[in-house]
Amino acid sequence: MDKTDLKEKRETLNELRNQRKNLITEVRKFEQERNEFREKRDGHNKEFRDHYKEARTHLDERDKINEEVQLKKALRDLAKEDVAKAKAELDKLEEALGETKGSNNSYRKTKYLSRRIDELENKLEISPNLDNKEENEIISEIEDLYRQLDQLTVANEKRDEIRAVREKLRMHSSTARGYHKELTKLAQESQDHHNKFLELKAQSFEIKKIADEEHQQIQEISTKIREIRNEINEISKEADRIRKEIGEKTSKEKRRERELIDAENKRNEKERAIDIKKKIESGEKLGFEDFKLLLNQGMFSEDKKKEKSK
Repeated sequence: MDKTDLKEKRETLNELRNQRKNLITEVRKFEQERNEFREKRDGHNKEFRDHYKEARTHLDERDKINEEVQLKKALRDLAKEDVAKAKAELDKLEEALGETKGSNNSYRKTKYLSRRIDELENKLEISPNLDNKEENEIISEIEDLYRQLDQLTVANEKRDEIRAVREKLRMHSSTARGYHKELTKLAQESQDHHNKFLELKAQSFEIKKIADEEHQQIQEISTKIREIRNEINEISKEADRIRKEIGEKTSKEKRRERELIDAENKRNEKERAIDIKKKIESGEKLGFEDFKLLLNQGMFSEDKKKEKSK
């Protein structure tokens, strides 16, 4: 590998390192973004569960109230049946009274008051939007009408019987009105719980929709992170390959350079030893380092052999 090729590979390696560094930074950014979405998603999922749990509470409460409504309806209907029976019984008595008295003013007044009571009680039943003041006024008028009925002068033989039936009618009517009032209140409570259930249910599913969208964002970010990590792995493999290639070639070049340097040093030492030997032959004294160099080069032993041969 020549120096130009080596330089290009090192430049490529640096580029790969920079790419890997930038991609790692990008991964960290996406991981942070994903963590933020996870935190939001988990929060919205908890909020969804809380809303839905509260919605179910209102639904359960509505169902309990509806069960109570059914019971009150049955009791009200029984009271209304008792009212109808008492009215029928009273009509017979009043009719008998009318036949006895003919055009008696007491009879006409009785019929008028009875009709007026029926009208007011019917109004209470078919008018659910009456406020408390209006309702109390109607009930007060009904009670006053019953008192007027009690005060009417009727035939002695019928008076106690009619009054007893009227009292029974008043009691059953009051009971029916009480159940009806309770039903109206319970129906409103049931509707309030039902409306709250629908409201919280709608809110919970809106929140769940947001949580699902955040989860989708998390999935998309996770896909991006996997793709970037795969790219980082590929870059790392390529960088390792180039780094290994550069390392192998550099080792060979360094080994070759060391060999050339060693050869050059040996030549220099040989030349220096020759110079030292010439100095000895000219009568100059031999220093320790010079003596050591001659020994290393084998020149000193050669001189000894030559002396012995003489």
